[in-house]
Amino acid sequence: MKFNPVVVRAIMHTQFFELKKVNGTKEQTPEQHFPFAPEDVDEVHFGKQGADKRIWFRLKDGRTFDVRGQPAGAGPDGDAGQGAPLNAALLQLVDDGDAIDRLSLSMIPLSSAHLRQARLVKNSRLETMVELHASTASGSLQLRPEDLAAAFPGQASDLQIVSSLAPLHSYDVYSLRMSLRKLGISVENATLDLSEGMKSQLDSYTAEFTLPLVRAVFGAGGGDIVDRQSLMTVFRDPDRARAAERLRLMSAKTGIALEDLPRFLETYADAFLSVAYYQHRFETIHPDINRCALWLRDLRRSNAAQISAQAMALCKKVEEALRFLTNAIQERLRLFRGAFDMFWGKMNKAGFEQMQDQLQGRYVGTGAMLCGLVVKMRHWSQNFQHPRAGGPSTRVQYLTAEMAPGLEQLCQLQI
Repeated sequence: MKFNPVVVRAIMHTQFFELKKVNGTKEQTPEQHFPFAPEDVDEVHFGKQGADKRIWFRLKDGRTFDVRGQPAGAGPDGDAGQGAPLNAALLQLVDDGDAIDRLSLSMIPLSSAHLRQARLVKNSRLETMVELHASTASGSLQLRPEDLAAAFPGQASDLQIVSSLAPLHSYDVYSLRMSLRKLGISVENATLDLSEGMKSQLDSYTAEFTLPLVRAVFGAGGGDIVDRQSLMTVFRDPDRARAAERLRLMSAKTGIALEDLPRFLETYADAFLSVAYYQHRFETIHPDINRCALWLRDLRRSNAAQISAQAMALCKKVEEALRFLTNAIQERLRLFRGAFDMFWGKMNKAGFEQMQDQLQGRYVGTGAMLCGLVVKMRHWSQNFQHPRAGGPSTRVQYLTAEMAPGLEQLCQLQI
């Protein structure tokens, strides 16, 4: 695969630092490690042998080197021992539509066709990277946003937009709506929505938010309205007489004009889907949070010969950060439910607008904390399958290089 020298340099740097973490090289810089320059590379090859995904650099003079800087005589499909594996985190490919840590630039108004094919992704250190290419065969190819100018010359306006998106702490659709509006970036409303597949997954949560409204408005007469779809079709009931009566009751109870009720129901459904989405994301990672807590506790119980005082302090710091984020998210989810409780008590247009304001005011902060925890827990679980995995030195090295970076800043966010 051919790439320009800027992208090749990014690949070389990424692989060099992966080698450094496992003591795979004694050199201090990529320039010292590799016996060639990015400009010398004609093609970059990715291994495709089963789960073994490795990189080789084929130079313009015909020679081929692996990421250790050694000649790879077997070529790009040869001996698996010739290369170093791609970072497991970079191989994690997630669908864009419902992701909390990825933003497909195809939805952003950019002029560059190549940039529109890229994505913004959060790495394990909670840094934003521009993913130019990803596949199950070759892994993920990423650049830092500040390196895009060299790779995409003449795209100043596009790069300015990407630079404004990179600092965002989460790319879930709900916090994106708020963030893009503040940035003045116009995106089609239909684009910033959950997929139908995700909405179906969230239906298990919706009874909690539909039944109180239905009971308050219709009483026993709304027994067949039990989920999002049945709530949305309340005004399309084929039984015209029943539909008219339900709409009249809802209008009387809420003070919302009949002609405004369809829009109200759509907005109400979107509001409780947002809470369900955040709840679903949190519940998905909660088992990993508990396992990681045991893993950290086990590390703290190591004796002084196995772990230094400095490492012990770092372990405690990470534990406290994860506990703080977990508690903060749980508190926000509680406040989300409180906002619905207040609306059900008032059941009018002003109460609904107040509820919306309370929810939207917490989207960005909730998304940020959830995104950070999702990324950290996913990467940790990929590397440590159970609480006993990894010796003390391996765990300390992981805490230092992957777990701790970005956590303190996330805890300090005032959003």
